[in-house]
Amino acid sequence: MEHRQWLEKLLNGDSIRTAARKIGIDQSTITKQLSRGGIRPENVIALARAYGHKAADELVATGYLKRADVEGLGVEEALRRATNGQLLTEIDRRMNAGTGSVFTETPSNVSSNRDDLHLRAVSYEHDYEDGEEDDHGYIP
Repeated sequence: MEHRQWLEKLLNGDSIRTAARKIGIDQSTITKQLSRGGIRPENVIALARAYGHKAADELVATGYLKRADVEGLGVEEALRRATNGQLLTEIDRRMNAGTGSVFTETPSNVSSNRDDLHLRAVSYEHDYEDGEEDDHGYIP
């Protein structure tokens, strides 16, 4: 997208002067950059943040990055920070094929022929006493 159009859309009626003030630069800086063909990436980032947009999305919109450059950005870090509950909710959402939650189905109801499940059945032969943990700390 051409930077002038991008800026007008981002500002949503605000003036360049107001935008420049929000990010702590002179209005002339933005005006000069526009006349030279484009707003510098660091100012794209600052403007995006000042207007409540994600910087990566705006760097894509202005042509500094490709969508592929930001897809999956930080996935590993997000997984490390997610709680067990968040991870289980996401796993359940992905595995749910419209027949109910795999975490609430009895093992006999989970068909091994379901294309969305990449699990194999294992025998469960140990009877646990109330409160007794299995090898993984799980209390059945």
